[in-house]
Amino acid sequence: MYQSQYRIIISELLRDSPVTSEKVLGDVRELLAAGEEGIAFDLLCSWIYEDSLPISANYHERLAEIAEDMDAEAIVERLRELIALRGARKMSGLACAAVRKLACQ
Repeated sequence: MYQSQYRIIISELLRDSPVTSEKVLGDVRELLAAGEEGIAFDLLCSWIYEDSLPISANYHERLAEIAEDMDAEAIVERLRELIALRGARKMSGLACAAVRKLACQ
């Protein structure tokens, strides 16, 4: 894969990521503009992991595909636990809604 393709794919991953910090988003964009795709990818994955941001299985798969090509599989593998976290948070929200409903009856 060419450097310009990495830049496009990482930009799309950044756009679809659960990261909301404008500082982090800006830092990743700056690294991409400087041609530092590997560091930008590492930073994106690190922030998702450090902030325990929930991700979908599809998003993880997209990360894994580019990570394999960039020889960065270990960075993405640790994010696998955040897929389950997303499901747990969704279930937690449903459980809270059920408790509220019961309390109001």
